[in-house]
Amino acid sequence: MIPAHFILNNATNLQSFQQSDSNLQIGNVSQFINAKNLTCLGGYFRNCYNMTSLDIYDIVLPNNCNDISGMFNNCSNLQGNLNIVGHNIEVDTGWFTFANMQNLSSLKVSNMILKPGGMWGFAEYCNNLTSITLENVDTSNVSHFNYAFMGCKNLTTFNAN
Repeated sequence: MIPAHFILNNATNLQSFQQSDSNLQIGNVSQFINAKNLTCLGGYFRNCYNMTSLDIYDIVLPNNCNDISGMFNNCSNLQGNLNIVGHNIEVDTGWFTFANMQNLSSLKVSNMILKPGGMWGFAEYCNNLTSITLENVDTSNVSHFNYAFMGCKNLTTFNAN
């Protein structure tokens, strides 16, 4: 059997790696932080409904990672303040990257150039989200903002610079 750290350190695409793991309660982010070749984390934690926390909330994406679409989609019980940091690379946040994270308090995304694909449903139905910060995020090429923050009924602070 090949050790998990070897697979992760040499992987290029972890799309939907832990998707729909109903037993997952603590998301292990530190396992992919040093994966040098990793380009895709799309759907990585998608539908992990029972996940309530992460081992790291300040997530610095691997240097080559350019796809986080749906990464936390439907992680409805994840609590806390999430900070995603890129490396000034072009990133596909795709659709529904943070959608339905109903217990998330705040979200900060920084140092990214968003691809034209859009922010469709980006953080929709994040019912308890009170603060969103887009810091050093270039959205000039984004063509779709449809439903980006729909259902964020407690959102009181939105910062973009």
